[in-house]
Amino acid sequence: MSNLLGIPSSVFSLILSSQRELSADHSYLLAEFMGLLPLEKDYFITLVQIEKAYHHKYKTFLKEKKENILKESLNLSKRVAFEKTLTEKDQQEFYSSWLYSAIRLKCSIGEGLSTEAIKTQFQLSNERAVHIIEFLLRTGLIIQEKMKYKMGSQSTFVGQKSPMAGRHHSNWRLKSIEKSTEITEKELMFTGPLTCSHKDAEVIREKMAQVLQEISEIVKDSPAEDLFYVGFDFIRVLGSG
Repeated sequence: MSNLLGIPSSVFSLILSSQRELSADHSYLLAEFMGLLPLEKDYFITLVQIEKAYHHKYKTFLKEKKENILKESLNLSKRVAFEKTLTEKDQQEFYSSWLYSAIRLKCSIGEGLSTEAIKTQFQLSNERAVHIIEFLLRTGLIIQEKMKYKMGSQSTFVGQKSPMAGRHHSNWRLKSIEKSTEITEKELMFTGPLTCSHKDAEVIREKMAQVLQEISEIVKDSPAEDLFYVGFDFIRVLGSG
C-alpha cells in the first residue's frame, strides 16, 4: 500500500496508527486498491474528509453525507430483497458472459469470496470485477457479509423459448470446449454421434430428462465445495420427423 501511495512505509505506519492523516488523493487510491464498490468508496472517502475537516459546519455537512450514504445502502438492500425476477435488460447482461453465473455460484463455496479473490481466480481487471459484483449485488444474486460476497437467495432460470437461452447455452459450452483438452479422471466428457429410431429417440430423451431431475435433487441439499458444469445435448443433426 505504501508503494501504491508513493510514500515511505514508515509514514504509512503512522497513518495506520492514527498519528498522521490520509490525503484525499490517498483515500481514493486506497479505495480503488481495496476494490470497494462506488457506494463503499464514497463512504470511505467521506470518513477521511470528516477527520480532516476543521470548520464545524463543514464537518456537520460531511457527517450528514455519511448518514445519507448509509441510508442509501439500506434502501438498496430492501429493494433487492423484493426483486424476484431479472428484468429483460438485466437478463441481457447476466447472460452476456459465463462469468456472471460462475462468480455467483463460486460465492456459495465456503465463506464466500472477496473482491481480490474474484479478481485473482477469474483473472479479471479491477474494473471488470467491480462491475460484475455491483450487478450481482443490485439484482440480489449475491449478498455482502463483512468483506466477502456470498450467493443470494435469488435464483435464475432461462426458458427454452427465451432469446437468452441460446446465449446461455453457448457461454457454457464454449467454456467446456476450452476445458476439453485437460479433462481429469474426476471429470467426464462424452461426444457420441449415433443413429436410432424415432421411438428410441423419445426413450433416450426421457432417460436424460430423468437423470437431470435426479441431479437437481442431489445438488439441492449438497454442500457447496466445488464449481462444476453439467451440459446435456441430444439434438437431431440431420433427418426427418
